Amino acid sequence: MIEFVVVTALYSNAVLTAILPQVSDFAQRAELRTNAIDPSEVVFFWCDPRKGEIGGHFYLTNGWHFWFQRGHVDRFETQKSYFSIQDPDRIPEFFGPVNLTAEEALVLGRRIILQLKGVGIKDILARSPRIVGPIQTPGGVVPRYRFEWPKADVGTNWVGGLGKEIDVEIDASNGRIQMLSLVVATNFFQPTPEVDIIPEPLPKAKSVKPAESIRMNPVSLAYSNAMLQAVLPIISEYSKKLELPISLPITMSMIREGPYTGVYYSRGEVDTQIELTNGFMFRFEHGYVTTFARLYDTFFSAVNTNIYANFIGPINMTAEEVIQLGCQTIRSLGYTERDIPILANKPFVGKDEAAPFKTNGFSRIQLLWDMPTKENPYPLAIISMEVDTTTKTVKSICIRETSLRRPPPQIDIPMVP
Repeated sequence: MIEFVVVTALYSNAVLTAILPQVSDFAQRAELRTNAIDPSEVVFFWCDPRKGEIGGHFYLTNGWHFWFQRGHVDRFETQKSYFSIQDPDRIPEFFGPVNLTAEEALVLGRRIILQLKGVGIKDILARSPRIVGPIQTPGGVVPRYRFEWPKADVGTNWVGGLGKEIDVEIDASNGRIQMLSLVVATNFFQPTPEVDIIPEPLPKAKSVKPAESIRMNPVSLAYSNAMLQAVLPIISEYSKKLELPISLPITMSMIREGPYTGVYYSRGEVDTQIELTNGFMFRFEHGYVTTFARLYDTFFSAVNTNIYANFIGPINMTAEEVIQLGCQTIRSLGYTERDIPILANKPFVGKDEAAPFKTNGFSRIQLLWDMPTKENPYPLAIISMEVDTTTKTVKSICIRETSLRRPPPQIDIPMVP
């Protein structure tokens, strides 16, 4: 079980002081700047509240964001990162000239990554990356390249997204890195910095029924429990529409405390994730349920720890039947083409539709409703869904449609203690 500590101003400042030299070293090795980061440049710092984890997330006056954990910077992004934006209205801000070829940008990216602290980095970079960009839009060209290096065990049919160890975005107009993610790659792990202050453990909430009280962080316990109480009826209705095998209504006692349950506040948004004792996980953000997954029975999952062989079995559905099930599932949630315009398009089926379906083999199919282009053939899907062709059931759904966004439930409790 994850344990948390009380993050005081004194402890938070000590952690920031401990990690700034390493973040500065990263920035210099990545050719972002030549001088060290001064504490006065830090606008905001969120200190990691997990026991034993010295790190957190902060951003500077120039809009640069750094995430630090496991002894190193595992993600960096600027306000000019095209692949990090959430608001499509900002796309015109990124238009500009393309002054680098893909080959030139790739050489630049490899050189910078090799300059970072780590072991076995050459082995990762020896793999062929997936390349996206420049991005052609109706209004203009976004001069960005994205290079994604896969993990060693993803196989030859990898198409990006899950399974990447290094993800870098390079601005083709000026050769600058706008985003770099090393979250998955263990090659960059370093010893955790030491701090002189030992924080107090976060006390457990007093409750007659401990299972009824879920401890969250970094928001206050009272706020997180109030948010859970507000969100559970929405998730119960969602589950009812999908006819999930869950006892309704979902109550607090059905929630499993752990890494996939929490209420978080980031970038002006409240993100609520809930894992039930049966392994079902839901994510509520932007005012609606964006994600459902049978956490330990999915292959195409960010938390997937399963292996390919576990999903071999009878295939009892054709490609057309998989698509019909996918469309029917979305309709059962009450969404139409008016709510999600891309539903008018036929989804991409994660296999060669022209090839006959075998009677036995890999039993999972991924449906993707997205808008690929020649320059960006694998964009972030607006809808993704995993279907089990053996049991003819949906194992996960993720819907990211901006028109569905609504204000979150109003919680009249302070977010922080």
